[in-house]
Amino acid sequence: MDGTGGQRSGVGADKLGNLPPRPQVLLADDHARLRAALRDLLEETGFEVVGESGDGADAVAMARQLEPDIVVIDLRMPVLNGLDATRLIKDARSATQVVVLSAFESPELERQAREAGAFAYLDKGRWPAGSTGSCSARPCRRCWPPTSATRGRPGPASRGPGRPPRSWRRS
Repeated sequence: MDGTGGQRSGVGADKLGNLPPRPQVLLADDHARLRAALRDLLEETGFEVVGESGDGADAVAMARQLEPDIVVIDLRMPVLNGLDATRLIKDARSATQVVVLSAFESPELERQAREAGAFAYLDKGRWPAGSTGSCSARPCRRCWPPTSATRGRPGPASRGPGRPPRSWRRS
């Protein structure tokens, strides 16, 4: 914070010196320690965690209420599994991107996540021990389809894993 109510000039700032809004994320995993680690990682890289949930049904309700940009949800959740929750979240608000976490590397589960509407499928088992800021993500489809505003700019793959767009990072 710079003492001006969060307004700074510089990289990623608009003509008035306002920073673009940080992407809002809802975390849903039944393991509190993993949620805390993900929250820390996301906040360090410029995301705003707006809510946390320990079960799938609560995650769907929170996603409808909070309308986050991104929902990170575990595949295996109590009450409602991550695939069914993903479908309900995407049905309620298609603009929300859902990232499915799984302890299993499975092309079949990845296919099911894609069919449910997930943007990416992350295999928790492929994260190196002690890793911060990198993971093995396989996008199910393009997050930012080319438009007149984004055409010709580098996409997410060119930034490397775990790196948000420059406009989302603090300067």
